[in-house]
Amino acid sequence: MNSRLELPSGLSEYEYQMKAILVTTYLIGATVPRLGPLAERALRIPLTDEERGFLPRLFHDAFSLICNSRELFSYKQIGIKQYTFMACLDAKTCPICGEMDKKIFYTSEAQIGKNFPPLHHGCRCGTVSYSKDDSPHMRRAKNPVTGESELIESISWSEWTAKNKK
Repeated sequence: MNSRLELPSGLSEYEYQMKAILVTTYLIGATVPRLGPLAERALRIPLTDEERGFLPRLFHDAFSLICNSRELFSYKQIGIKQYTFMACLDAKTCPICGEMDKKIFYTSEAQIGKNFPPLHHGCRCGTVSYSKDDSPHMRRAKNPVTGESELIESISWSEWTAKNKK
């Protein structure tokens, strides 16, 4: 992942405007379904179905990048020396992110897309600051049977996957 928006060819000339639309929607709390109409009004062009269908992914990827960049910036500002990479504990998590789960990295060596999320399009991972004194004992996971989020013992994605194989 990088900080450039990867837009469909029909929208590539509107990168600056799309960034402004994304920031605006973030600030006003607009939902993904409102992104298409907002983009059409702001750009003053009709969007194709393909472009309109692309917007939810763009919205997710952009905000994942914004939120994780802000998190990394705050770690550096307050002197957090290390962080723990945290993958989502559910069946949608990819093996790339799963293998990164619970790995500890130095903040000074953090690189978005390499050892700091987002690692790829659609990445849902996050981080938590690391300290030997306060490692988490519990974390959230999606129960594969009920589909509900639950608090479980802090196990890795690999352990969770092995435990919940169907």
